[in-house]
Amino acid sequence: MWNSELKIYTVAVVGSLLVSIIPSCFGFTDPGDSVTPYANINKPFIITITIIIVIVIFLYKFFVTVIAINSLYATLGFPPLLGWRFGSGDPCSGGWQGVQCVNSNITGIVLNNASLGGELSDNLGAFASIIQIDLSNNHIGGSIPSNLPLTLKTLFLSGNQLVGSMPESLSMLGQLTDLSLNNNHCSIIKKCADSTNVVTIHECSNRERSS
Repeated sequence: MWNSELKIYTVAVVGSLLVSIIPSCFGFTDPGDSVTPYANINKPFIITITIIIVIVIFLYKFFVTVIAINSLYATLGFPPLLGWRFGSGDPCSGGWQGVQCVNSNITGIVLNNASLGGELSDNLGAFASIIQIDLSNNHIGGSIPSNLPLTLKTLFLSGNQLVGSMPESLSMLGQLTDLSLNNNHCSIIKKCADSTNVVTIHECSNRERSS
């Protein structure tokens, strides 16, 4: 829901800026003038529009990522992780435990053996630059979300309490190279990727659920 609201807000902001700026970017020419209609475009205004659009896109991407990691934090049950603060702070500059970044882009979340509980967030797909998620050997329950980041190369969820079967969306992760789901309560995986994607697979085991 938050992603949809941010998209609407971004479109509204960019649209308003373009409506207010573009009319002043053009001059009026005499119909008989040989100068082309676009000759009077004010280049500084075009540059300004471009800069504004780039800034808006950057801010949109940043806020979506912040929402995604806060959503994960909430669904995991607000575990006592060093530096993690719900609703505030930049995950890439605040020393968030297990969060790996390149510039302002989250590229990895590595929290294996961190005594995590709760469930995985349905908003994981909002991580636009993440390539590694390692939440192995915790106590995470629920099912594997169908909305996963398309940029993922490594996904380690072994040694948890996940249930259900592998989501079909996993086969759509074209960059995925290593997948570990063993020692969960999920069904045996029959197919993890299509023929165009070579994946090192560690399948789920049907270990008995604890009573």
